[in-house]
Amino acid sequence: MRRAWGAALLLAAAAGCVSGPSDIDDELEENRRRWEDQEILDYEVVFRNVCFCTPDYTAPVRLRVRGGRIAAVTRESDGTAVSPDQWDRYRTVDQTFDEIEDAMRRGADQVTAEYHPVLGYPTDAFIDENEGLADEERGFQLSDLLPLR
Repeated sequence: MRRAWGAALLLAAAAGCVSGPSDIDDELEENRRRWEDQEILDYEVVFRNVCFCTPDYTAPVRLRVRGGRIAAVTRESDGTAVSPDQWDRYRTVDQTFDEIEDAMRRGADQVTAEYHPVLGYPTDAFIDENEGLADEERGFQLSDLLPLR
């Protein structure tokens, strides 16, 4: 899996989709502003953890966010509800931005992110705190964001 991440990141970097640590700050801030300018506090989004974790932990879920906070989580595979005691494993758009920024501030060895071209929210993020350690990398994928009224 680590090799697959590395190959994917090299391909994305070659295509100009992934920023390195030196310029991700500007890209992060620009996209965070773009997201905040949308003033979307109520939305649904498909969220997926990417890590060396159990299949249940990495399975895609649909988050329903109200007022910027998670209000419901359902499994994409069958629509069943995820128990609220497990919601801490998922991130809202704002929490994902915070996670990316926190990793940069901590000096993680690698932080990469891609953003939605119109709404600005992170669609794919990867954090490797320490390249010398195996299996501690983590990532987040967000897609299909739908504003709610």
